Amino acid sequence: MSKEAILTKWLKEEHPELSWTRTSGDTSATGLDSLYLNRGEGYEIRDLIYKYYQHCNLEFKASNFKITFEKIMKFKSGEKVKREDYLKYLINKNSKCNK
Repeated sequence: MSKEAILTKWLKEEHPELSWTRTSGDTSATGLDSLYLNRGEGYEIRDLIYKYYQHCNLEFKASNFKITFEKIMKFKSGEKVKREDYLKYLINKNSKCNK
């Protein structure tokens, strides 16, 4: 199972409230909306976590996913946040991250 599949499986099992409505032909948001993360969209959360774990060379495991997911949901809760700002926030919060 790929790392992306492991992460997707965990998100679907642990957070059934997330929307997974994208079909194989769908693309990511475009224009201004593409700058911001939709915290209710499973694919967007997965892509952010995946990118962060790849950047920081983190282990793809459930206990790590749980911590990261909670950080994403708490960061500027109730505000519209750019994807890039989430990634910077996660990287800066991780002292072990290779910058």
